[in-house]
Amino acid sequence: MTEIFTTGPHQCGDYDPRINPIPTGLSTDDLIFYCTLRNVFGIFASLIAILGIIGNVISLIILPKTCGARSAIVFLQSLGVYDTVFLVTILFLKTIPSISIMGHYGVVMSNAMSPALFPLMYIAHIGAIYSTICISSERCIAVVFPLHAVRILTMKRVKTVAVGVLVWAIVYNIPRYMLLKPVQYWEPSINRTWVRLEPSIHAGSAYLVSVYFGYVNTVGKVVIPVTLVSVLNVILLCFLRRRRHYLLQQVRSSIHDGHAHYTAQTARGWGGGRNGGRHGSGTGAAGQASNHRVTSVVLAITGVFLLSQVFTGTQVLLHLLGLDKQYVQSSTVFAQVCDTVVILVSATNFLLYYAFGEKFRKIIRSHICCKKSNTNSTADSISPGGGRREETTAMSMRTYLHSNGDISAEVERSGSGELVTGTNNKL
Repeated sequence: MTEIFTTGPHQCGDYDPRINPIPTGLSTDDLIFYCTLRNVFGIFASLIAILGIIGNVISLIILPKTCGARSAIVFLQSLGVYDTVFLVTILFLKTIPSISIMGHYGVVMSNAMSPALFPLMYIAHIGAIYSTICISSERCIAVVFPLHAVRILTMKRVKTVAVGVLVWAIVYNIPRYMLLKPVQYWEPSINRTWVRLEPSIHAGSAYLVSVYFGYVNTVGKVVIPVTLVSVLNVILLCFLRRRRHYLLQQVRSSIHDGHAHYTAQTARGWGGGRNGGRHGSGTGAAGQASNHRVTSVVLAITGVFLLSQVFTGTQVLLHLLGLDKQYVQSSTVFAQVCDTVVILVSATNFLLYYAFGEKFRKIIRSHICCKKSNTNSTADSISPGGGRREETTAMSMRTYLHSNGDISAEVERSGSGELVTGTNNKL
């Protein structure tokens, strides 16, 4: 993400060196290039941000209904809130003002809102990064140490960590707040005094800018998050791989011994019963399946996060090497690409939940089909001739092959709930 945020330029090509690093002496070709780049970025990024806000709001509503681990839900909701706030702020501060073909009013609106929304944007950005670390840590503890997870991942501790992430996001961005200050200026488009953010006296400190935007950001935004998430994901994937290998061996062994099915008790017996103490909703096989689905969602989220950090790390590296000043045009294009990637990552939560969360997907489908089902329910209960259909009773039968050669059957009538059991002779 572009580190030194600027609300300008006020007119496409009219770059103020105090506000925007791009020089004022632009040729016609350069002016066309920057105008085109701004408009393309503004249109596509605004569309992505709007769709992402809608998807994140839907996700925040549905996540508590998925019956996943409560600790994971808390961190996922925190991530959703941070991403939503980030998308809203960047929509008004950066993407809409970039659409110069819509006129100057987007910039005027952005200038007025920037003193309030500018801190929120970076707080949400850092909060989302460290919430991703918390999500990865929670899954690692819940899957690798399920017996200890009940004691470690209490709701009080989880909420305390979530609040700690918010405090850290505020403290981390204090130097950035010092670089800009609200200043009144005369806005000719509305013929009145207006307000906008402009560089403060601290922005002239080369030491502050180089240390904070160079080394502090390299460690705080790239090195620490990428290292922690990568290590936790490797531990989690290795554990899941070993457990899958063990379960396959147990299945082969049970088939070889002549057992008809493989029970959940065998799975829980691996590692001294370590999988039997999963915290969250559900017990036994159902609880483990829910746990695995949450883990799949978390791995997808962290995978997308690591991919986006490649762009962030490259941008920070270019700044440290000074290449962004040597190749202004290329670095400007790459900065817009990085900003688009960050927006895209914040907007894809809904898609990841839908793709990897089975329960989330079922809830979405049930809501979509709800109106259609209610509309057709009356028509389905009436026969084509105008009279009502006769009620029918559906039955289901389950058969069991016992070790003594007997076959037992259970027949259940769905209408009455009556269960009929019978046993046949030997084969």
